[in-house]
Amino acid sequence: EKRGLLWVTPLLAVAPWGIVMAWRRWPREVVLVVAAVPLLLLLVNAGYAYWDGGASTGPRHLTPALPFLALALAPLWDGALVARRWLGGLWVISLLISMLCAVVTMTSPMDVATPLRDYILPRFIGGEGHTVLWMVGVTGFMPLLLPVAIVWLAGRRVMRLAGAQGSGEAIG
Repeated sequence: EKRGLLWVTPLLAVAPWGIVMAWRRWPREVVLVVAAVPLLLLLVNAGYAYWDGGASTGPRHLTPALPFLALALAPLWDGALVARRWLGGLWVISLLISMLCAVVTMTSPMDVATPLRDYILPRFIGGEGHTVLWMVGVTGFMPLLLPVAIVWLAGRRVMRLAGAQGSGEAIG
């Protein structure tokens, strides 16, 4: 709740189930890499004196693990025909939280108990941010519209491609 990977990107909480599903479908060597890299990064950084990342709101020390954890979501999505709405909802929540942190700040004071609620969101609503758009006077929710539109359009395209692939249509 305070800092770290799962509160910034709650979608990654289901990555272990994706690894289990990958174990049944993917070559073992691939699954071992997808599972081992995040685990090794966690173990190495858990021994670090400041493993919590200090004032970093997000997963500063676990950032290199993110591509591997994201790969683990692929078999989960592919096998979860009924639960795709839940996965999609977790993805949207994760995207919005990550974008708020990126737009406002990825650091928050150590004494703030819940950075998103008590630090990042109030500053965003108050018009604080550090993107190029903010520098030229575009504030409020407007700086989020372009990245949200890009991700939404890309998501629609991926869903169309996934549907075409599942039905045997030509992809293009």
